[in-house]
Amino acid sequence: MTALIGACVTTITVAIAALVIGLFLGILLGLAMHQRTHRAYRSLAIGTSIFLRGIPELLLLFLLYYGGNALLKSLWPTTRS
Repeated sequence: MTALIGACVTTITVAIAALVIGLFLGILLGLAMHQRTHRAYRSLAIGTSIFLRGIPELLLLFLLYYGGNALLKSLWPTTRS
């Protein structure tokens, strides 16, 4: 039972962290899209939006999950003796 409660706490923590990060990035992209003076920021934000909208969500999740795992393994290789 304690393992289940611990898993629920971990899931809620990850969900809240994802919400905060997504909200922060969304606000930044939204502000960048409405830039009138810096065209580079606006172009980058619009390009990012078009790119992310064109990728199916499941493919993006797989890319982040497996690609992130591979990236972490390459950055911090485990040494087993």
